[in-house]
Amino acid sequence: MDWLSSALKIVRSPKLVAWVAATCAMLLYIPSRWFPGNFLESFRAEYGIYVTFALCAAVAMIGIELVSLTWKKRDRNKAFSEEQRKLLDRLSKLDPQEQVILREFFLQDRNTIKLPIESPVVAGLLKDGILQLVQLLPQRCMAGPLGSFRINPELLEIFTPEIVGLPQPASVSEEERHRIIAERPHFIREIIQRERIWEW
Repeated sequence: MDWLSSALKIVRSPKLVAWVAATCAMLLYIPSRWFPGNFLESFRAEYGIYVTFALCAAVAMIGIELVSLTWKKRDRNKAFSEEQRKLLDRLSKLDPQEQVILREFFLQDRNTIKLPIESPVVAGLLKDGILQLVQLLPQRCMAGPLGSFRINPELLEIFTPEIVGLPQPASVSEEERHRIIAERPHFIREIIQRERIWEW
């Protein structure tokens, strides 16, 4: 049955169907004077009905394929929109621990940051699609092995300091600055301290 399946795939090939439609249309509608003698007229008289049927079938197959592609594209867009809506809804419902993790992208001013992959908060953000794992790293911290993470690109346009509970830099007070620093996870301080030592 493999040969039958392969044959069906070939027959249903869009390129082949388009070629059949074009050939049939040429045979039916090209001026007969372009061919010597009465060849084309004789051919149409004897096989015209079959060529017409083949043309109709090919056009129908092309139409079905176009409709199918349109519906598939529509379904993909619908699924994408639904997934995006879920991500936006999830981002708007961050708890304080999640905000503390995500604000590191602003505090460190980086597109990717190092986080422990075994942290329950990090794992939850990764599972929900807020974070994406870019690379596993050979380093470790007290919270476990590290990975390089980034924000899901679909969220970058709305990922603002306000989302993660950070005030605007121009309006932050000294008291707020100390509070923000004090709220940073212990493993973040460890990672940053190690990087400073390695840089030195």
